[in-house]
Amino acid sequence: MNVRRTWVWLGTGAAVLVAGGLLGAGLSGGAASATGTALCGSGAPTLTVQGSGTASATPNQLTVDMSVDASGASAIGALGADDAATTAVEDALRSGGVPARQVQTTGLSIQPDYSTQGGTVVLTGYSVDNTVVAVVTALSKAGQLLDAVASAGGNDTRIGSISFGMVDPRRLQDRARQDAVAQAVSHAAALAAAAGTRLAGVCSISDQGSPVPSPVGLPFAQAGNLAVRAPSVPVQAGTEQAQAQVTVVYRLASGISR
Repeated sequence: MNVRRTWVWLGTGAAVLVAGGLLGAGLSGGAASATGTALCGSGAPTLTVQGSGTASATPNQLTVDMSVDASGASAIGALGADDAATTAVEDALRSGGVPARQVQTTGLSIQPDYSTQGGTVVLTGYSVDNTVVAVVTALSKAGQLLDAVASAGGNDTRIGSISFGMVDPRRLQDRARQDAVAQAVSHAAALAAAAGTRLAGVCSISDQGSPVPSPVGLPFAQAGNLAVRAPSVPVQAGTEQAQAQVTVVYRLASGISR
């Protein structure tokens, strides 16, 4: 009886030789089903390897999450005060080079304010919270822009957080995939040579998933105090990193002798 033998690279410096019927045990579905092509038909010796890759780049965009809070004796008064402060913030963003399409209102709430006076709950006014998100691509001017926003909105403005990221994260992800494939190819060549055989072609390549680089979020303090502490807020972009993992199945030119 012919038994198909397959080397499975575990990605941690170890490889195991398994019979064709046991290939799927302990492996992901992608690795277990990767030998179904014509090149890797029944009885063909195969080699399965995994590769991990990373890629780094300097972020080229900054997302600023801010909110404008205002209060007034009436709902109309609170809305008017909030509108004035929000307009000042948006004008500062536009003056700093942020186009209107990169500024978005993500939330608006109006709530009544109450207090207890002599055991009675009394309506004292209204509070308005307007949340705005802006995407900044001119990072060299980001510190000056944050200072301008803080000054424009004053004590009514809070910058909740800033997040660095990539305008197009796909390029960074593709570089990570290329690095992962290069590692898998290197592993496969080394294993085949050590086993006294050679690689006859690729049966399949599967991407185990390349997560989108997560923005690096940094909390910010009360924006109204930023202008007092520093004339220009120092902003450092740091490094963005993407990771990838691939599985490559090769057809071997000949059987592997144990």
